[in-house]
Amino acid sequence: MMKKDFNLTESQNAFCLNLKRKVFQNIEETFTSNENLKENNKSRNSEKETINLVIGLSGGPDSIFLSEMMANYRDENKDFNINIYAMHLNHMIREEAKNDEDIAIRFCQKNNIDLKVYRNDIEKAAKENKQSTEEVGRDIRYMYLDKIGQNIEIKNEKEKIYLLTAHILEDTAETMFMNIARGTTLSGLTGIKLKTRNLKYTKYNILRPVYNISKKDILKYLKLKNIEYAVDKTNFELDYTRNKFRNDIFNKIDEIGYNIRKSLFNLSQSIKEEETFINKYVEKKFKKLNITNIEKYKLDIKNNEENLTEIILDLEEYLKLDKFIAKKIIVKSIEKLEKNNSLVDISSKNLEDIYNLITNNINNKKIYPRQDIKIMISKNNQVKKKQIYVIKER
Repeated sequence: MMKKDFNLTESQNAFCLNLKRKVFQNIEETFTSNENLKENNKSRNSEKETINLVIGLSGGPDSIFLSEMMANYRDENKDFNINIYAMHLNHMIREEAKNDEDIAIRFCQKNNIDLKVYRNDIEKAAKENKQSTEEVGRDIRYMYLDKIGQNIEIKNEKEKIYLLTAHILEDTAETMFMNIARGTTLSGLTGIKLKTRNLKYTKYNILRPVYNISKKDILKYLKLKNIEYAVDKTNFELDYTRNKFRNDIFNKIDEIGYNIRKSLFNLSQSIKEEETFINKYVEKKFKKLNITNIEKYKLDIKNNEENLTEIILDLEEYLKLDKFIAKKIIVKSIEKLEKNNSLVDISSKNLEDIYNLITNNINNKKIYPRQDIKIMISKNNQVKKKQIYVIKER
């Protein structure tokens, strides 16, 4: 039963409860989608399942809102035992970084959340690694989230660990727009997903329970509830690519009278539904074309290890495919090698080049759609046939 706040009006309470209900539905969807944890709890009539949530808490409005929602869910749900851990990264970029840290500390103390604070000079790390501050910041955040997850003491094999990030509705719109500008396929327009895995960063599932909540609603909720949060001034500067879209281009479109963020989010949801349907068909075709050593392939996938470094596809069968499905098979192959069950985004130009290489039967020419992925056609001397090789180089 969701609790009313007697300091608010009926309409304000209705707004807050509806927003909370929406987030609770998201989180329960992820808990029950594959593991059927809720059903297991009811059927066994035994101890509740324990779920550990590791949240990235910057101190900004989005992550504060996410943490507030999860603390509420922990206290109000009757199906699971919820433990919440928060990770704050002091990136040492802004003068206000210490204030952000203090806000995160106060919030966690008030809400009985176990907080771990890390300090890392992101700008220095970016220069050393010759990467953008956004890329380095993301890598380091996931590194620390994963570290906290690994340090959680698991009491039984059914206990779950999830990493949570505070991506919101506007993040999907910005990601889509950036992908369009770079040149993307349909898979790059599916936006931010509620639940993903990315073994580049972690073995744990990554959840984004506020992915469909708007910034406007988040700020309204925090104001009504009088919850403190930090304001990241870099969001109002135009130094970073994403912020150029966020504060310059999108705002100009809004001035014309279009809610571009909401429109792009709705489009992403439609594309996501279509991609889900298409991918079921592609998976069946992939299994038919995949002529890698099947027993070894199954073992590598089952073990979820770095053993799988090569996928071999039947060239003769591949050439019978419709062009659209043929391209999807290539993406699916890379996806398997990347150990990533979210859709791999490859530029439309790269995909066209790969398709032309294969259909023109060009021997031994290599294409690298990603730095560590090589695709080529080569003759297999054992079967005396040409085959498609998708290889992950270490």
